[in-house]
Amino acid sequence: MSADEQNPYAPPSSEPLPPPVAGSGRFLLASPWIRLGSAIIDGIINLAIFHVIRVAFSMFGVSPSWDRTGEGSREISYGMALLGVLIFYAVHWHWLSANGQTIGKKLVRIRIATMTGEKPSMTDLVIKRYGFISVLNFIPFVGAWIGLVDSLCIFRKNHRCLHDEIAGTQVVRIVE
Repeated sequence: MSADEQNPYAPPSSEPLPPPVAGSGRFLLASPWIRLGSAIIDGIINLAIFHVIRVAFSMFGVSPSWDRTGEGSREISYGMALLGVLIFYAVHWHWLSANGQTIGKKLVRIRIATMTGEKPSMTDLVIKRYGFISVLNFIPFVGAWIGLVDSLCIFRKNHRCLHDEIAGTQVVRIVE
């Protein structure tokens, strides 16, 4: 066999792909486990702030029945849930608007992107990505199932949750 002929049994060879570039249409998706780590970091931050506020409310008698029994009125429960949403936005707004990241996403070097790699608009993030699912979570019984389905969708091949599908977003690794 001459040097010009190729061995049909040789393994295929190819050049490695260059790293993804914003705007190129190619991205490295964040793994479900990295996204989970990000969510845990954000959850710890939000719970710590929420707990401080809840203790302050209790000190001023805003929710004494909740503290004694572990249960509160529906109005207090909805009010506390709304407060949790407001805390989330107060803590993460700067980074979400600047580059599509929460603090947890920033720490693990991932970001929310459109399907073309751009930073999503704040309207898309607030209303479509976070708001729609949050409202569905308030529906008794159905809300728990929606939350579960939303979370489990991350294990699909495209690693997109239900809220990603609704908002037209994906979570990608930051490659420099």
